[in-house]
Amino acid sequence: MKSFFASLFPAGPLVPPMRRVLVLHGYGQNGRILSKRMQALRQECGKDCEFVFLDAPHILRGANSKHYEDPLAVMEVFSDESDPDQMLRAWYSADEKKRFRGIERTLPYLRDYLAHEKPFNAILAFSQGAVLAGALTALLERPELAAEFDFLVDGQMPHPPLYVAESSAQSSLSLAHATTLLACVRLFSEFAVFCSGSLPRDHRLLRIFDATSHTPAGLHTRSLHVIGNSDVVVLPEHSQLLYNASTNARAVYHTGGHFVPSAPAWRTFLRNYLISPNDEEAEIVPQPPTADHVQVLSLVSAHTLSGLDTWLVPRMAGG
Repeated sequence: MKSFFASLFPAGPLVPPMRRVLVLHGYGQNGRILSKRMQALRQECGKDCEFVFLDAPHILRGANSKHYEDPLAVMEVFSDESDPDQMLRAWYSADEKKRFRGIERTLPYLRDYLAHEKPFNAILAFSQGAVLAGALTALLERPELAAEFDFLVDGQMPHPPLYVAESSAQSSLSLAHATTLLACVRLFSEFAVFCSGSLPRDHRLLRIFDATSHTPAGLHTRSLHVIGNSDVVVLPEHSQLLYNASTNARAVYHTGGHFVPSAPAWRTFLRNYLISPNDEEAEIVPQPPTADHVQVLSLVSAHTLSGLDTWLVPRMAGG
């Protein structure tokens, strides 16, 4: 069924010449590193996709830079901090209480970037970037929370939502909510791709996924979850949590570890998913023949990630 917002705008003029994809890198990387790693995928997509690689705002120096999420990154950059392309970066760092230090700077940084560079048709993110992307996507679905996170620009959302609930838009009780969404719509984004993603452990961000007066619990944007069954950095069980928190999701599994798959079959699959015109077409894109058919179905228990049982574990039990 065509969404309420889609019915307000003719489909033709709003279709961009190519998909514009915001890409968020992992901890201990930067945009240049991930761009290089994704070179084969970028070439596969050609003129169908424009990948925009954003650098995280925090630079890793000294002791912090020893804790690489990506141990190969240090081999690909120099230590010359005068060159922004050669600095290792992070979106945040987690302390012993699982609070994301630096997120107070990161969210306004993303807000301003989105407001200036919009619109994007999708977000693709890896590891720590995927954790942040999940929270960002959920926040775009919930403009009623934006002021609390200092995420408004002149009283408006910095970017259209990646998803608009039809009931939210049409309900007379949600008129103010719908007006806020309409005010920021130019061309709405369509989906998110999470590679080695997980839910945020910081409860300030985790509760963005909770139900509000306008939005049910979970992540409702169409999403693809790329999970490595041999990933020892972001365990498959943790990626499974983000997948289970998503109401319009597809998961694909590979036998490898902590990386964005780049084998030819995976490049073809990802390209076809990225250029799919709608949810229905995206759902039936054939998965790579090399995909791991042994899906990781084990889920972490409620005590593993404290607090997730408030709404997530009951949803898991219900499938």
